[in-house]
Amino acid sequence: MSWGILFAEGSEQHIMKDKHQPAYILSRSAAEKLLQDGFPRNTFVISFYDPPSKRTGQVSQPPDYSGMPPDVFYVPLHDIDLEILEEYGLSYDTYFPEAPALAAFIYDAMENGGNIVCQCEYGQSRSAACAAAIREHFYGEGIEIFANYRYYPNQLVYNKLKAALDAEMLRRDGDGYGLRQTAGDTAETEKSIQSRQVLD
Repeated sequence: MSWGILFAEGSEQHIMKDKHQPAYILSRSAAEKLLQDGFPRNTFVISFYDPPSKRTGQVSQPPDYSGMPPDVFYVPLHDIDLEILEEYGLSYDTYFPEAPALAAFIYDAMENGGNIVCQCEYGQSRSAACAAAIREHFYGEGIEIFANYRYYPNQLVYNKLKAALDAEMLRRDGDGYGLRQTAGDTAETEKSIQSRQVLD
């Protein structure tokens, strides 16, 4: 038995196999297609989207997961680097304040044997960093996402979430949170995701 991590990112669907669990990489449009038909059961979604822009007034919205079975954690977060935080009125300490709560959400997903979908607008930066932090924390394999040419993980997101996951592990004493998913859940998830060969 193992815990599934689903990566919802990129401009097209890719399937990454690993020794722990198949990991599915979906575009935003693929996630929206899944919303039309219903997500697989016991799925937890992390949805990154841009906060309202003070420069342009542009407002970005995440996919609408309302009314769907997945538990969703929305993260309004600029996809920016350390060098330009001040231009957005932010510092390292004030950027991504949701990280500790997100780490608890991820651990709750694990405790429930859930699949995790990391989703952002283009699927190359914030969601890739989130997925890398999860893989590094639990499996020590975050580098695999950094090494994949399709992704450009946001370093701030990665470092802040990784630190938050480490702190959450200590808070929970690191015990009693098995990586579980039944074979039936795995098969259902794989069938549902693979049935949607979505390209942007």
